[in-house]
Amino acid sequence: MATEGDRMIYGSVMFLILTIGLVGNILTIVILLRKDYRSKLIVPYMLNMAVLDALLILLGYPVSINAILTGRRLKPEDRTCKFNAFMNGSIGISAIITLTYISFVMYRTITNTTTMPRQKSAVYLFGSLCAIWTYGVLTMLPPLVGWSKFVPGAAGFSCAPDWGSASASILSYNIVLMVLGFVFPVGVISVCYYKIFRFLCFNPVPTAFASIRNNRRRVNVRITRMIMVSIISFVISWSPYCVVSVMAMVHRAPSLPRGLAEIPELMAKASVIYNPLVFTVMNIEFRRSLFQVMSNFRCQRDTP
Repeated sequence: MATEGDRMIYGSVMFLILTIGLVGNILTIVILLRKDYRSKLIVPYMLNMAVLDALLILLGYPVSINAILTGRRLKPEDRTCKFNAFMNGSIGISAIITLTYISFVMYRTITNTTTMPRQKSAVYLFGSLCAIWTYGVLTMLPPLVGWSKFVPGAAGFSCAPDWGSASASILSYNIVLMVLGFVFPVGVISVCYYKIFRFLCFNPVPTAFASIRNNRRRVNVRITRMIMVSIISFVISWSPYCVVSVMAMVHRAPSLPRGLAEIPELMAKASVIYNPLVFTVMNIEFRRSLFQVMSNFRCQRDTP
């Protein structure tokens, strides 16, 4: 059972994550929906990231906050526990698959020196986004239909797959989940960025139309660098949780005691706050738009 101190610390961190994450991602959605961004190649997927994070904050995190405030530990048989684990997992996996697709798009864009990249059709965008969401949902669906199960964490504030089970069936699902939800996307991202850096190192801009191509490459490199920082932030947030989960799978038991076990979980939950911060710090155009939105908001508030 979680102590009063555990509840206060966990609750304070969750409230901070919820507040910063919700404000940041709502502002990101507002900015990316502006007319200036509609023709950008990867903006639909950046927007998808913001929507995913906002949904996770609005639908997944209140379950944990309610458990903290009421002091009621979640139970495996509760629908709330299953909903919490399913939402956290499917949205988290959809987010990393979105980053994976963005990495692939940037790889194709930077290494393509013959034609200018074109915005995809609405049908293509809708189909690719549906595929991303479907991947996340299908990956987390098995515990709801009998393959593995969702259980509360050490403190009982949120639920997740049963990483420490000794059951062969549950272990097999955990391995599939770890591969599809972390190892595979991180592997694809790593290959894409390796090829991008290799291309930039060994393929100088041709002298013909050098100025135009230099400008194009410079813009793409800046965007790639920003996306890379977003990916690194996401992976750093989720890596401790993945490591602890793998340790639990190996030892067939929880790998950390209560109190410490919540730290990797909170680090993973904090992933929702990083993208708005990265976009603001590393993208001048985004930062300028943010200042305009905030200025307009202040003007509307001050208008009688």
